[in-house]
Amino acid sequence: MKQNSTQPIIYFFKMNDTLKKYIPAILFTFSTLLYFNTINHGYVLDDFSVIKENFVVKDGINGISTIFSTPYRYGYGFQSGSLYRPIPLTIFALEWQLLPDQPWFAHLINVLIYALSSVLLFNLLSKWINSTVAIISSLLFISHPLHTEVVANIKSLDELLSFMLLIGMLNYYQKYYESKSNKHLLISLVLFFIAMLTKESAITFIAIVPLVMYFFKDLPLKNALQCALPFLIPLVPYFGLRYKALGSLTSNAPVAVIDNLLVGIKSASELFASKIYLVGLYLYKLLVPLNLSSDYSIQHLSSININNPLFLASLIVLILLIIITVNQLIKKSLIGFGLLFFAITFSISSNLVFTIGTHFGERLLFIPLFGFCVITGYYINRLILVPRLKNIGVFLSLALLLAYSIKTISRNSAWESDLTLYSTDIITVPNSARLNYSLGLEIMKEKAVKATNQIDREKYFADAETYLERATELYPAYSDAFGNLGLLKYRTKDYAKAEQYYLKAIELNPNNAIVLSNLGAIYFEMKQYEAAKNTYSRALRANPNMADANANMGATLATLGQLQASIPYFSKAIELNPTNAQNYYFLGITYQNLGNQKKAKEYMDLYNRMK
Repeated sequence: MKQNSTQPIIYFFKMNDTLKKYIPAILFTFSTLLYFNTINHGYVLDDFSVIKENFVVKDGINGISTIFSTPYRYGYGFQSGSLYRPIPLTIFALEWQLLPDQPWFAHLINVLIYALSSVLLFNLLSKWINSTVAIISSLLFISHPLHTEVVANIKSLDELLSFMLLIGMLNYYQKYYESKSNKHLLISLVLFFIAMLTKESAITFIAIVPLVMYFFKDLPLKNALQCALPFLIPLVPYFGLRYKALGSLTSNAPVAVIDNLLVGIKSASELFASKIYLVGLYLYKLLVPLNLSSDYSIQHLSSININNPLFLASLIVLILLIIITVNQLIKKSLIGFGLLFFAITFSISSNLVFTIGTHFGERLLFIPLFGFCVITGYYINRLILVPRLKNIGVFLSLALLLAYSIKTISRNSAWESDLTLYSTDIITVPNSARLNYSLGLEIMKEKAVKATNQIDREKYFADAETYLERATELYPAYSDAFGNLGLLKYRTKDYAKAEQYYLKAIELNPNNAIVLSNLGAIYFEMKQYEAAKNTYSRALRANPNMADANANMGATLATLGQLQASIPYFSKAIELNPTNAQNYYFLGITYQNLGNQKKAKEYMDLYNRMK
């Protein structure tokens, strides 16, 4: 569906033919400059679980086979899970192999992939639609502030890379349609397969292929739908690998209320109202990308009833959009394409069909937002084509581009570190239980523990306690918050209070391995070694891959005189966290006490080289 224009197709930018060929370079440079201020940032949020503290990723090339045969978070100590994304983990392992513990390198890779995707997106759009619409849509997509979470967070390489692969998939399928070359079809199928191994939501592009063919190749709907059939082939090896790694095609792992408020709603009407409201909120954020946050957990967002005006407003908007979509589908208009693209790519993460691991996240709009940008570009171009309105169209597009860019660059700065991010976002979402918890934990870890004088130390511990207590007030069943209040009291030597908080956390979640391990440390400090041993056993039953619990169990058994029994635990701790020098020391001392001087020297030498 190529739209005609009586204006020069790049009139908007008043470029001559020579300059037009530089548009890809301009888009690449623009994308890079927008996110250049993220390159020197550190690890944030899930970067720790998938990179910094992931023992498989940190094994570099040697860990790749494990990555392809285990769940996404296996290397962080999780035996099971619902996610299978071996491609981004493999890239992180290769990055670690080349430049270990250098987040700037991973940030640079993210920015470059984003910039390259922007160019590929424009090139593909230019084959479908008027080049003016293509460039406006591309610029709006590149600069939209909702993308900051994806580009600025290393972990979200999965979103970035899957999108780039999917653009390539569509491009090569179009080449196949035009040339009937099986080589192009094969490349398209391979790119789709790799995209699914990068992020599960790529599967929605099975429906995007017929959408593109229906709108831009003018195929009848029936023929367009048949274009999706070849893309069923890669599902076989994908689900085979997924089943082998996860033990099932889907996951029965429970979702916590703190992650997704919808799982705690019992009333069907309240659940329906809350789901519709959250979709409405996504649409609002898409249109008004202000007051952005890395977290929207309870009680910042909470369930609503069907008599709530927010539900009614969201429902009316959704009904209107459905009516418009059906109407525009029949007309084969660009508006219909944009709306259907958004609906299809957002369907899997909207919580309307499947309940996922979060009820709201800005990153989930990364790919769906493309549909919105195409519609916006279309309407702006319509204004530009009307002589008396073209200045309004130009002003509107430039105003949006400038506003988006300023907001994006500004928002990027919040992603410098966990402490910066949480301190920034708590102003926007003060009633978020998780954000209060995260900020309290970060203040304790980065400020209180590292304080060089007692006055600052006490102040930071008090600040951390305030946020952690606020988290438990907002969500009284918050096991992790009670557990870290226990850790805070442990670090301030209030063992009785620490034990009280730990027991409360375990009451709320009997399988909280971190809290169980920390409670064991309390008993160890109190010289209750049998109690410590039993508690560490519970922690390891909950999570056998927890490095600290293995090391602590080894230390407890050694203290009890069970030296031979302690060796497997120290060895496991070293396997899980090979950079912790202290474990080599303990294992060396254990072998020394057992009279095995050869082994003792081996591990003491390793300890001395690492310390």
